[in-house]
Amino acid sequence: MPISTRTSAFSLPFAENEPLTFLAQPVQNFGFREAHSLPEAVFKQVEIYDYKSADDYIVKLQTKVPDDELILAKITPANTFQETVADVLKRMGKASRSRPPPPISSPYRS
Repeated sequence: MPISTRTSAFSLPFAENEPLTFLAQPVQNFGFREAHSLPEAVFKQVEIYDYKSADDYIVKLQTKVPDDELILAKITPANTFQETVADVLKRMGKASRSRPPPPISSPYRS
């Protein structure tokens, strides 16, 4: 079932997935899996900047606000938050961007 665009930060809704387990608790999330029935335009809201594995990637999601950027990064943290952000931005600067298909899902707050 798609997440309502009324409550979403995205112009086109992503799919609502089965809950993920985080710290032994189920967490609602959105995104898409390999088997999907979402319109092609939904995938244009996603840019994959760097994808090394399911545990090491940087993705940008386009929100309804054109000047906003929502960057999701799952990487090994550096010593400080500032160093981690710098690492993400450095990798984004070197990356050749692509569009999905790697499956992506992210927690969301209702």
